Amino acid sequence: MDQKMIEDHLCKIPVQIREVVQSLDTDEKWAVYIALLENERMSFSALRDLFEMNPSQITRILKALVLGGIVVKRAKSLGDVDDSARSYYEL
Repeated sequence: MDQKMIEDHLCKIPVQIREVVQSLDTDEKWAVYIALLENERMSFSALRDLFEMNPSQITRILKALVLGGIVVKRAKSLGDVDDSARSYYEL
C-alpha cells in the first residue's frame, strides 16, 4: 500500500477517535458501551448481572474500556474508588 495515501486519509480523522474505535474491538465491549449509553451510569455489579458474566470477564472489559478512554470509573468519595459496590462506570 502507498504509505502517503494512507497518511493522507488517516489525517482526516483525529487520532483520539481512531484510538476509541480500536478499543471497541469485541462484541462484548460494544455491548457494555451501549448499555452505558442507554443507562448513563452503572455499577460493576449491575453490568455483571445484566450480561451474566463472571467478575473476571467484566473486570477485563471495563479495564480495557477505561484504559481506552471510552469509559470513566467514578466513586462517591475517594475512599470508595476500589470498592466495586460504591463505584460506578459512565461514558
